[in-house]
Amino acid sequence: MPDWDEGSPILRKNLAQVTQEINRTAKRRETPTLQGARRWHAMIMRGLEVPAPEYVGAFRGGPGVENIGVEIGGRRGVVSTEVVGELRRFESTLQALVANLDSVVPVGHELNADELAAVLDLCAWAHAEWVRIHPFVNGNAPRESGPIVWQSVTAFQDSCACGRARTRVMLKPGSKRCRATGSLPPCFSTHA
Repeated sequence: MPDWDEGSPILRKNLAQVTQEINRTAKRRETPTLQGARRWHAMIMRGLEVPAPEYVGAFRGGPGVENIGVEIGGRRGVVSTEVVGELRRFESTLQALVANLDSVVPVGHELNADELAAVLDLCAWAHAEWVRIHPFVNGNAPRESGPIVWQSVTAFQDSCACGRARTRVMLKPGSKRCRATGSLPPCFSTHA
């Protein structure tokens, strides 16, 4: 059984299955949830050697993973006792952003440059927040998961439902108008 840190064929197969699931939920425009992230994490870890079974699908700070710290590129992730609160804020913000973008971009609509930029902004923000929080002990962003991000953008372009990266449209840095809608604030901005 391959180690969960190993770039194995099993991990790549699992990531491909998660990508398919992301695309299915995106096309149905399902609201992104933390429960969905837990399910995807369990799918990624299937068939891999994990140091402790309670790590799979469990957020740091919860039962069995109470006091586990993480480091990403020399920087510490969110302290385990704060993970749940950070995730609640993340989920709430992401769901609001997704609902807003869903309301302004119809299904089947071909994205213009500003709308695509808004989708990419959301994907970047969601990824950066997930890595900063680093909710799972491991498997938050496997090296082999790069294609998932691109797949998400492609899914949005195909169906206007970016696989768990759809969001409320954001402002361009230094701009007073929303990129996708041209509206004035209170359009949400992660750049402020």
